Amino acid sequence: MATNALSNLRKITRELSGLSDPLRLCILLIMKNKKRPVTWSELKGDVERFLGMKINPNVLSFHLRRLIETGLVIKQNTREPKYVINTNAFKRLLSPLIASNDILLSINKAISQIIGE
Repeated sequence: MATNALSNLRKITRELSGLSDPLRLCILLIMKNKKRPVTWSELKGDVERFLGMKINPNVLSFHLRRLIETGLVIKQNTREPKYVINTNAFKRLLSPLIASNDILLSINKAISQIIGE
C-alpha cells in the first residue's frame, strides 16, 4: 500500500514539475486550445504570436522535451513528429487551476483568441 502511494506521489510531483515554468504553462495552454496534435514549427509560431516576440528554437525544444518527460505532452512519431497534450494529466492538474484562477482564465481566453481555434 505505501509503495503504491509513494509511486502515485512521485507521478504527481513529476507532472507538477512540468508546470514550474511560465513558458511550459503557455505551451500547455496553447496545445489545449488547439484540440489536436501540432507540429513543432506550428507550436513555435503560436507561442511567438501569443508572446509577441521571437523564441529561441533551443528554448522551445528544451521546454517541450521537459513536458514530454513529465508526461504532460505526448510525442506522436509520425512522418513529421506531432505533439499532443496528455488530456488525463491536463484534466487532473490544470483544469482545476484554470477554473479557480482569474489570471489563468484570462490567459487561456487570450490564447484562444490569438490562435483562433
